[in-house]
Amino acid sequence: MKKVITLLIIFITMALSSCDSKNAREFNDKLVNMQKDIVGKVESIIKGSGEKAANIKSAKIYIDKSLEEIKKVEPVKGGEAFKQAMVDDIDGLSKTYAILVKLDEPTITTEEKTTMTNELQQWLTKINTLDKDVMDEQRKFAKEKGFKLEYK
Repeated sequence: MKKVITLLIIFITMALSSCDSKNAREFNDKLVNMQKDIVGKVESIIKGSGEKAANIKSAKIYIDKSLEEIKKVEPVKGGEAFKQAMVDDIDGLSKTYAILVKLDEPTITTEEKTTMTNELQQWLTKINTLDKDVMDEQRKFAKEKGFKLEYK
């Protein structure tokens, strides 16, 4: 009887563990796919026909809308830091595009343009750090939840 209970406990633990891993992978894939969609759509908008300033504004609007969707995603247990890193990354992208929108305003002064250009450079540098933070948190999350990341 003791062996049966021990085997039952092992089986239940394995079943719950594999379910947790599956949910974690689905959560990971959802966030990664949302990020890929944002990048792809923004590139498409920017390269699209039409006025550059209008395209930048459209990209900013899309980024902000997508950021709100990411914020609504319910993280699995242990995925909070990964999700927050993704939110911070997309928020940084939004702030970068906000500066680009302002830089295209016709009433901008030379002094404002210089200040915003410096700000833009800072955000472009910070975006690299935010991207790295996402990857670091994703790796930690995957390791904790027991699944391998697939890079495509």
